[in-house]
Amino acid sequence: MATIKISDLQPIGYQFFFDSESYLNELTDEELKLTHGGSTPFCIAGVVIGSIAASAGIAAWGYQIGRDMRRRQEYRNGNACYP
Repeated sequence: MATIKISDLQPIGYQFFFDSESYLNELTDEELKLTHGGSTPFCIAGVVIGSIAASAGIAAWGYQIGRDMRRRQEYRNGNACYP
């Protein structure tokens, strides 16, 4: 059976950061100071809205579970006529 030997394995995009022609070398100190995280008001709003929607979904799910448990307990005690 044939054997393949790989001696120079690097992640995709490696050459963009460690090449002699890297774009990072072209940035000035002032430009580097101006770089920030990259979040925008739209990004933050999306996270907040997504968190609220997820919380509402979890709350509704918890309510459903609690209601079902209460109904089963009432059925076991003979206080309800549905399973």
